[in-house]
Amino acid sequence: MEVEYRTLETGEIVSPREDGFRGFSHIPEEIVAEFTEAGLPRPSVYGLEGAFWLYGDVDDWLDDDGRRELLLDAARRLECEPSLLGVSGHLLAVSVT
Repeated sequence: MEVEYRTLETGEIVSPREDGFRGFSHIPEEIVAEFTEAGLPRPSVYGLEGAFWLYGDVDDWLDDDGRRELLLDAARRLECEPSLLGVSGHLLAVSVT
């Protein structure tokens, strides 16, 4: 738990495994600020997984034609919802210059 708490406090991700990786965790507002500080236009931020990665049976939803369309439609509608961006495991920021 110490590693997880450190990530929450500092944003730095350090794998506890010897062959692990280092990274940096962002909250959506930090990404927008970094683009602005770099002189780039305000980016559009997308939650790549959204909340759907939390579904234990997401593969079953994707394997079923009807439920897949429902899931993908909801994902498209919610992928840029600011109040849900932080629940996604990964974010994508896009800025057009």
